Amino acid sequence: MKYLEGHNGPSDGLIALFGASFTASEGPDEGQVIAKLVRDLIELTPVDDLAVFSIEEHNELIASIMFTPLVFRDDKRSVALLSPVAVAPDHQRQGHGQALLTHGLAAIRRKGIDVAITYGNPAYYSRVGFKQITASPPQSAARLACPASVER
Repeated sequence: MKYLEGHNGPSDGLIALFGASFTASEGPDEGQVIAKLVRDLIELTPVDDLAVFSIEEHNELIASIMFTPLVFRDDKRSVALLSPVAVAPDHQRQGHGQALLTHGLAAIRRKGIDVAITYGNPAYYSRVGFKQITASPPQSAARLACPASVER
């Protein structure tokens, strides 16, 4: 297992990974939406504003996460949005997602990010330090935050 940082070179592998992951979990329409989101993030986001972390195993891209900055007026903290997150369908439930999240969160902390925010299943994201920040979440998803001070 090899950790990669950035998205140098062709983006087709990243786009395909996210498309396949979301197609398997949410259906083909959502897979297409997320694949387009990833393409747009890669093509339209300034390089310094997009942090991409991935896992490669046997020369195959098996997981990837992306962070982009969030700016709040009158708030001096450095905040990143974690989205999207994908693990190849045949590599899920093997710990790759949690390992990559732990790796990516540590890397953005070293770069000065104070807080990471995402939207997802609290039971999953709490395993890597996220805390729910909404009072009444939908049944399976919530906004979550992970402060830089969380120790593992």
